[in-house]
Amino acid sequence: MVRSALLVLVATFTLPRAADACSCAVPEYWGFYAEGETTLPANGRGLLWAPQLRAEPKPEDFEIRLLLVRDEQPLPVKLEKLASGAYLVHSTTPLQPGARYAFRTRAFNRHRFQDDSRFDDDRSAWQVVTVTVSAEPLKLPGDLTLKASPIEQGAVSVPDGASCSRSMQARKAAFAVELPAEVAPFAEHLHFTTVAEGRPAPRHRGSVCGFVPPGRTWEDTGHDLLYRGCSLFGGGVATPPKQTVHVEVAFPGGGQTVKTKPITIEYGACAKGE
Repeated sequence: MVRSALLVLVATFTLPRAADACSCAVPEYWGFYAEGETTLPANGRGLLWAPQLRAEPKPEDFEIRLLLVRDEQPLPVKLEKLASGAYLVHSTTPLQPGARYAFRTRAFNRHRFQDDSRFDDDRSAWQVVTVTVSAEPLKLPGDLTLKASPIEQGAVSVPDGASCSRSMQARKAAFAVELPAEVAPFAEHLHFTTVAEGRPAPRHRGSVCGFVPPGRTWEDTGHDLLYRGCSLFGGGVATPPKQTVHVEVAFPGGGQTVKTKPITIEYGACAKGE
């Protein structure tokens, strides 16, 4: 799942004329972080879900049903709002290891997902995720580390009021949480928060029309990219030349949170002529 985050302060910008303003034709409404089929640890209670719109979700917008059981009634649904704004969608009835469940919700843009034939009523309006509960629980290790790539200079996309997005040159620092083999298969059930200089780094959207759910980044799951703009003129960034960064990794369904060991990012000087 390609998601985004960055530490960026917009220094200057020009207000566009009304006729030139960005127009987002097809907004996303988001939904479950997991898509299609997924495996949940034995100690997981449910799935991460996020809205793009500000309206509060209701339990009746969701359904959790045990599969392969004829005429089985849906399980009672509970929504747990996380501090980040994401939700944990789960049942008040514990999920059983080895069982398979269908989680579904209406609160998403139907263009993001294909119709699902397992339900007959208004299939195109639902996102459906098939969940197999593993026999093995998940335990996050306390010694997670970040693997950083060499600093590179290149273009990044930033929001722009007139054209929705535009490109700018920046010094880019990519890094990823190194998950052990027993944790990596469950990465889509984890919540990642990049923290720079003691504060959560704002999630980079890349466009006025973009949306990145809480706990995800503009790179792959568990991967992030911070940058320092090469010019403050016309919407550059005021990121300091040196930052201390760590990532908080949470397993909301299992009540666990750990912090990676911090790393220091030194962006270096921008190459001239680029």
